[in-house]
Amino acid sequence: MTFMKTILRAIVIFLIFAGTGQIFTVKSDTADEALFWKIESESATVYLLGSIHLASDDFYPFPYHIENAFNESDYLVVEVDIAGIDQQEIVQLIAQHGHLTNGQTLGAIIPDTTFTAVKNEFAEFGINIHQFERMQPWVVAITLSQLQMMKFGYMPEYGVDLYFLSDARGEMEIIELESGAEQISIFSDLSMELQILLLEDFLYDLTLPRERIHELFDAYKRWDAGWIRDFIFESVEKHPGLQPLYEKLLDDRNVKMAEKIDSFLQNEGAYFVVVGAGHLFGDMGIVELLRNKGYEAVLP
Repeated sequence: MTFMKTILRAIVIFLIFAGTGQIFTVKSDTADEALFWKIESESATVYLLGSIHLASDDFYPFPYHIENAFNESDYLVVEVDIAGIDQQEIVQLIAQHGHLTNGQTLGAIIPDTTFTAVKNEFAEFGINIHQFERMQPWVVAITLSQLQMMKFGYMPEYGVDLYFLSDARGEMEIIELESGAEQISIFSDLSMELQILLLEDFLYDLTLPRERIHELFDAYKRWDAGWIRDFIFESVEKHPGLQPLYEKLLDDRNVKMAEKIDSFLQNEGAYFVVVGAGHLFGDMGIVELLRNKGYEAVLP
């Protein structure tokens, strides 16, 4: 995998581990906690699966009712078809939105202690900081997040979305909820101050014990939505300064995703929708937004 594709895939991965904007302001007790839902209209069915974007090979296969729902569906819907994205498009997106401008360098815009920490973290992976000297802080933060997860044995090639994408390719139509450009703009539009705060937050997360990370993945394997939600809530509660970022990451995107899923339900067919698990929880989660539109979300 090339350097540019690694960065874009890391962006997709970040969108599950970052947390959920809706629970910055309210920890809802009304929305049920689950990772797999069924929503029906008179003419269409949507299966909604909360995913993680990297995993290990022992995650699969999924329980029969999930695999069966996928096999019975006409469409696979994902946030971004990361496996099918054009390589040249990735290069252009990162060149346009991920590089510092006006001769700036990473070492010149972040505190010395932060730069030293970044340099040391990359060195652990055999990466020279020089590769990132002209990258914006958000690119550095997201890349470090993926490297950490890979160090713990969780790989992007085993991500839930890629698992279903590989089976769907050539067999059913694949629909994207977003584009790579839209996902990149979430971060590239941030102020430099917020980008640096994001980077420093990730450096803190890199100190989490290996066991804590394994607990998150184990919770997913046992379908413990409540544990995952609490994990996310604890994370965002400790770093309130990042609230504007998380509102963009999920609240705003949840509204748009719910609108698109609503459009599926007004058409015909069966749609198997895979989104980051964080999009499902809370009063501003996709499940509750669809309920507010009059749909009934049930456990299959």
